[in-house]
Amino acid sequence: MKLIKQSTLFFKEGNSDKVYEIDLCEIGSGQYVVNFRYGKRGSTLKEGTKTDKPISQSAAEQVFDSLEAEKRKKGYQSEQEMFQQMPDLPEESSSTNPIEKAILKRLKGLIDGQNPFKTEWKPSRVIWRAGELKLKAAVPYIIRLTDRGDEMQRYSALWALGRIGDISAERTLNVYFSNQKYTEKTRRIAGEGLIQILSENALQDHLNTYLNRLPEDLKNALSSADEIRSILQNKIFINPVGEYDFLANLYTLSINNQALKKELISVLKEIPLKAGFFKPIRHILKIAELRDDFEILGLLSYRFERTLEMFKKPVIHSWESEDDGREKSAYIQTIGQSIKVTSELKKKNSKIAYSDKTRAYLIRRTLRQLKELGQEEKTEYVKLALSILLSYNAKKDYKAPYSTTEYNYTNGWTTFQKEYPAYSDAVLMNLILFGGGDSLTFYDNKWHKTNRNITVTSQTTNTHYTPNTITNTTQQSSEGGVLNRVFDSVFSLFSKPKQQEITNPEPATPPIEVTTQPQEVITPAQKREELYPALWDKVPQAYLQLLLKAKVDEIHEFAYKNLTSHSDYQQIKAKIDFPLMLQLLASEYLIATRFGLELIKEKLTNNPDKTITIALLNSPLWEARQFGLEIIQKDINGYLGESSFVTNLLFSKYGEVRQWTMKILNERPLNETQQQLLVGRSIALLATYQQNTEEDNLTIKDATNILLRNCSEALLNINNQVMLDLLNSPMESIQVFAVKIIILKNAQPTAEILCSLLSSKFEQVRKTGAELLTELKSRIDTDTNYATQLVNYLVPLLMRKEPYEGLHQDVSNILGNQLMGHLQSIDTNTSIRLIHSNYSPAQDLGLVLLNNYINTNNLTIRQIVSIGNHEQLVYRQWCWAYFQKDIARIKYERDESIRLLDAKWDDSRAFAINYFRDTFEVHDWTPEVLVSIADSVRPDIEAFGRELISRFFEEGQGEEYLLKLSQHPSVGVQLFATNYLERFASDNPEKLKSITFYFRSVLTRVNKGRSAKSRVFSFLHQEALKSADSALAVADILRDVSATASIEDKATCITMMRNLQEQFENLHLPLKVVDFETR
Repeated sequence: MKLIKQSTLFFKEGNSDKVYEIDLCEIGSGQYVVNFRYGKRGSTLKEGTKTDKPISQSAAEQVFDSLEAEKRKKGYQSEQEMFQQMPDLPEESSSTNPIEKAILKRLKGLIDGQNPFKTEWKPSRVIWRAGELKLKAAVPYIIRLTDRGDEMQRYSALWALGRIGDISAERTLNVYFSNQKYTEKTRRIAGEGLIQILSENALQDHLNTYLNRLPEDLKNALSSADEIRSILQNKIFINPVGEYDFLANLYTLSINNQALKKELISVLKEIPLKAGFFKPIRHILKIAELRDDFEILGLLSYRFERTLEMFKKPVIHSWESEDDGREKSAYIQTIGQSIKVTSELKKKNSKIAYSDKTRAYLIRRTLRQLKELGQEEKTEYVKLALSILLSYNAKKDYKAPYSTTEYNYTNGWTTFQKEYPAYSDAVLMNLILFGGGDSLTFYDNKWHKTNRNITVTSQTTNTHYTPNTITNTTQQSSEGGVLNRVFDSVFSLFSKPKQQEITNPEPATPPIEVTTQPQEVITPAQKREELYPALWDKVPQAYLQLLLKAKVDEIHEFAYKNLTSHSDYQQIKAKIDFPLMLQLLASEYLIATRFGLELIKEKLTNNPDKTITIALLNSPLWEARQFGLEIIQKDINGYLGESSFVTNLLFSKYGEVRQWTMKILNERPLNETQQQLLVGRSIALLATYQQNTEEDNLTIKDATNILLRNCSEALLNINNQVMLDLLNSPMESIQVFAVKIIILKNAQPTAEILCSLLSSKFEQVRKTGAELLTELKSRIDTDTNYATQLVNYLVPLLMRKEPYEGLHQDVSNILGNQLMGHLQSIDTNTSIRLIHSNYSPAQDLGLVLLNNYINTNNLTIRQIVSIGNHEQLVYRQWCWAYFQKDIARIKYERDESIRLLDAKWDDSRAFAINYFRDTFEVHDWTPEVLVSIADSVRPDIEAFGRELISRFFEEGQGEEYLLKLSQHPSVGVQLFATNYLERFASDNPEKLKSITFYFRSVLTRVNKGRSAKSRVFSFLHQEALKSADSALAVADILRDVSATASIEDKATCITMMRNLQEQFENLHLPLKVVDFETR
């Protein structure tokens, strides 16, 4: 017996001190048992087994895991876990963080069964908080508490142990990761905890378990970002696969694969928050919290805020209960069904997920995390806030500013105007940017500008009215109070209904100040508007990241203002290098671009690097481009001497740069070498354009016009292959450029180039090709080789899908007119392909070739028959005419010719029937061929085959006909074959045996072939009575048929068997004759 796996668990509590040992052993090949021992520690242990007989290894491991999990649930743990020394609690007078001291006290109280505080906390909450604080002193307590509660407590403990990352928790985490009896989410969080603890080889081995769980295509693609992107796009957005657990595994593996993480982030930006997808997203969220991966946390926080819930969960009132079976249903619009929500959510493959309550909970988590990090003065607040801000995108999230006007009547009408800024519904963004100031107030699910000036129209002269004084609730307390009020006002939107007693930051009817004249309100000194400005200033590099990556103008404004006003701005600015400046300069956002230009102007030397100049010219900021042109003017000859730089100028996406370049080149002509270099680089750049957009075409048009004007000598030397590459471009402007070069050369283009012009999808290019073709008419008439090349290039175009509507007709017209006298160069195979093409113009040309150029002696009979099966009547008529014309060949190749009888067109089959009936004589047929005609699946051809057999039947071929016809399954042919039974199968037991299949086939038909059945029964009855051998052969048939036949046929079988039994007493038949009892 071989020990495979063992677990030794201990339990010590009060006077109890026990041990429990579990063994998984192999006792033979593929045979395993699970044994256990238990008792008081130090005494002789009692033994037992969980397997009465050997079982497979997988089954044994399940038994082992179940037993271990069962014992752990009862408080058993490994020796290291059970006997680990509990830490001493810090003294009250110690400098330990009071929050940490309170958490440790609560943990110890949970183990001792005593609560040292007046307030009651759930164990899972205490454990989770210890994990959030990364409290290493709490590890022994958490290990002891792991399995002393519910599933939530176990999950919280494993999450906390992983987040703390203490090596002493490795054993505990490994047990829960490897035991298959624990839930998938429990094992997943335990495995993630191991990643935080393991090192080097052990870590790689652990990650390999996640790698092996991936689908095979993803597993093989991890080294290629492009492949990962393609596979994820297909699995999630194009052809959804239904199961997305691989997303959480990918995130786990991304811990040491930044390319993988980048692609995963791209997916998380767009992935639907609905059933199927949401489960792995929640796993990723928990893992990101464990890792402090603020990039993922910020992105998901943004998604939860901006993405509406999949469904609204029905409200359960205090007087209602679902325990009585009256579960509430809700109509889920996204799936078009009414569903019992609670039951559906419990299903493994639930159709619903991400309810309004789940969304609110997740947003509250983010708000709470922001608040706690900020109040604890942790710079992690900036990391989370930064990630949230970078997730916003003006293209998707922009909401224009607007205002509303409200009216109130109190001793007169008063107007109250409320202004909403841009992005008023961006809860988190405005909270981070403006939550620390008083310019915005959050109320009624939106942010609006805090009102200071109220325009009032008094409708009464009541002088006894005392107006309310306008109150801004965010200004009535200290800074801490301000922040609490801001958070509370936002929290109230996403709170549970029972928690909505929180005072709103603004009354339902806003208090106002009423005067008969507008009254000026003095604005207090401007202060920082964002939450926790001191934390932002601790990490000023965050401002730079926002300027580089943010996609909202308001965020850029916030970053620029705070960066430039930072006390260390000069030192920060000195560290910003040119690559960073160039990134800012290329930004599509005005503030970032201007900041980049500002930095470059300050740091630029008299002789700047040309990459900086190019960046200036490519900047979306007009001032930057103008500054770049000014730099060039200072060293115009030096810049124009570099062909790569001039190429960048030519193809600038900004028109004023291209116009300036044209002006400069007109003033300073290029020499021959410079022209060649510029043309070569320009053509190479043209090959990179693939999207036929209006903007790119305008750029190319301007650039190529400059080349035509200033580099004509170099353009004359462009070879034919380059010309073809230009004409094959998907860009209209590039093909037009090629046309202009052809005109510039003023020489006859090659046949391939001319065909490329004629078949271009752009009308302007085709028009030029047609004009050239007309000009070359005399050359085409005299130069057979050139004309043949044109034909050979144009004909294949007729058999391909049209790149534009009308190409086939255009090509057909050219071939049928200008090139009509040169179609003889088209070979027979190509002609056949044209005839059977899917396109009408190709078929029309094929008919011309068939009538005028194809030598019919080169066509096979099968090809001619295929023409007789053509969809166009004119082709079928050609085939009929050929059959009439060359009767000798048709008879000689009879076996191929008769294929026309199986044509799908009725008129071709009718012609073939009449043709073979009238043209062929007896010596032109053989029994085999005639039977093959009768073997057709078409009823008219089958009947024709029987007609031919009857007409050309010869006595000496009777047995052959009978044998071949008997093998046919058709009812008509089987009846026809009965005509030959008497003459060619009677008095011959061996012949009977050879066509047994025929007899069985006829007699076992259901409700079909009654005439054939009658004839066969009569023939068999007659033959069976003639000899014992015949009787034996017929008896075998009757024995089987009688068991399956209808009542009428069964009676016939019984009669025949009775007659045979009377004549041949030794013949074995399933029939017993019983005499009637005489009374």
